[in-house]
Amino acid sequence: MMSEQEIIQSQQDDRRHYLLLVGMFYHAYEGAAFALGRITGYRIRKVHRKQGDVRVLGFVATQFDRVRVMLADRGIQLHRGDDEGRLWWFEGGDPTPDESMITDASSGKERQKTVNDQPTPHSSAEHDHAIAEAVMHFNVASATPIEALLLISQLQKLYGRYQ
Repeated sequence: MMSEQEIIQSQQDDRRHYLLLVGMFYHAYEGAAFALGRITGYRIRKVHRKQGDVRVLGFVATQFDRVRVMLADRGIQLHRGDDEGRLWWFEGGDPTPDESMITDASSGKERQKTVNDQPTPHSSAEHDHAIAEAVMHFNVASATPIEALLLISQLQKLYGRYQ
């Protein structure tokens, strides 16, 4: 299996863009992140590593088929890069870096409003309103998969307090 650094180096050497399954998320790095970001609209994050900053686009593995369809709609096919389905590659898309597509993961820029930002409700009606507000103020289009999972976790905790 290729490492993050091997994928980044390989992408610089040829026209292939790679997706790597890391836990529950597929990651695209550097040029692949920009190519995929332009197609899917997913946000790219700048992540700090020992070797330097890396630009990463990540999405939940359950969205893989949706991403595959978005690529296919542009005439881009995904190809399996290993036997386990952890590594995939594609050619095409525009890998040109664009700073306007990047969110610095450490800066807190574009932080999503979460349930913890809401006042603690004291009644059932306030409870329902707090959940509705948290959901309505959550920007799904610009959220990272982790931020979406965090919102779900926070909603579950809030809901559990009133059961």
